[in-house]
Formats: sequence, C-alpha cells, structure tokens
Amino acid sequence: ICLRIAKITMENGLCKHSLVGFVQFAFVLCQGKALSLSNVQVGCKIGEIAMSMLDHFDYSEIKTSVVHIYSYVQQHCNPIQKVAESAAKGFELGIACGDTVSAFLNAVQHIRLS
Repeated sequence: ICLRIAKITMENGLCKHSLVGFVQFAFVLCQGKALSLSNVQVGCKIGEIAMSMLDHFDYSEIKTSVVHIYSYVQQHCNPIQKVAESAAKGFELGIACGDTVSAFLNAVQHIRLS
C-alpha cells in the first residue's frame, strides 16, 4: 500500500496522506527480512523527510499517526531517549487534537522505550 501511495504522489502531487505512505515505506525498509544497513539508512532519510514535511504543513489530523509510525523508524537512527521524547510529544499532540488511538499508541511506545 505504501508504494502505491508513493506512486500516486509522484503522479498527482503531494497531499497529507502522502506523508503516511512515506513514513510507512521508511518503516518497511527498517524492519523485516530485507533489513540491511543501506535499507535502514534510506528508511531513516525517508522518515526524516516525511517528518520535516509534516512540520512544514499543518496536517494536525495525521500528525500523531505519522509520529507513531516514525518512532519505529527513528529507533534505528537516533538515541532511544530522543525516540521516547518524540513518542511522548506524539501522545500530547494526539490528546490535544482528539486522536486518542494514535495518542495512546505513542504512549505505549514511550513507556516501552523509557
């Protein structure tokens, strides 16, 4: 699905759902059978780009979901303390905008890494 989202983005341009697809693709690169240092490095870079675009645009309705997925990518390229802080921030963002599902998924990630 994430590759389909990326293809549609390349054909039609960027939208808020593109960021979800990009961070999901970064997650896939950093997990599973295809795990290698080069895949992790590319996954981290794609995740960082998705997060920077998330900061650039006001996509508050998907922000906590993207932060949650990115936390699984971020643990491969950043110190665990930074990942835990990011997950805590994702919890706060989720509660503030009413996305309780993603908020509590971020809380679980924060507790797991703390």
